[in-house]
Amino acid sequence: MGFGFSSLGHVFATIFSDISKGAKAVGNALAKVEAAEPVIEGISAVVYPPAVLIERAAFSILGKAAAAVHDAGAVADGSGMNITIDAQTVADLKDLIATVRGDLAALGVAKPVAMGGGPVPVPSLPKP
Repeated sequence: MGFGFSSLGHVFATIFSDISKGAKAVGNALAKVEAAEPVIEGISAVVYPPAVLIERAAFSILGKAAAAVHDAGAVADGSGMNITIDAQTVADLKDLIATVRGDLAALGVAKPVAMGGGPVPVPSLPKP
C-alpha cells in the first residue's frame, strides 16, 4: 500500500488539514500555559513581589522587539535596528528600576542611585 496524492486539490487539502491540526495543538498548549499563569505569577510574587511586573515588562519588550525584527525582515540584518518604546512602558520601567534599586539599597547590597545618575554598580551579594 503506497502513500500518494490523487490530485493537486488533495495535496492542498492535506496541507491545510495538517496546518489546522498544528494550529489547534498550539492553541491547546497556549491555553494550558495561560491557565497556569496565575500559579506561576503567584510563585514569582512569593519570591519577590515586583517579579510579576518585571516578567510582564520583559515579555512585553521582547514581544515588541520580535515584532520589529520580523517586520523589518532583511533590513535588520545589515546594521541592526532600533525599536520605539511608548511613554507608558518607559514610565513603568522607571518605576520598576526605582523599586529594585530601593530594595537592593534596603538590603545593603547596593547604594541608591538616582535615575540617569551614571553607571550603576553591580552588587556583590554577601556570601552565606
